[in-house]
Amino acid sequence: MAKQRSKAEGPRAVRHIFSTQQWPQSSPNQEDIRRRAYDLYLARGAGEGDAVDDWLKAEQELQPREPERNPNAA
Repeated sequence: MAKQRSKAEGPRAVRHIFSTQQWPQSSPNQEDIRRRAYDLYLARGAGEGDAVDDWLKAEQELQPREPERNPNAA
């Protein structure tokens, strides 16, 4: 016979079995974006350029992507 849980025990813990590709990742933090923007600045020779463009490009590159869906899947 199954053991009865009391209300004091609360709900059962749920384990997530999704891989990182199935479960959305968190958004990048400002430090991650700053580092990537600086890498972009260095990659173009550390010369004149637009820091805002570097930031926006870094932000876009670091955004988590939806897993690709197979259109043939049921």
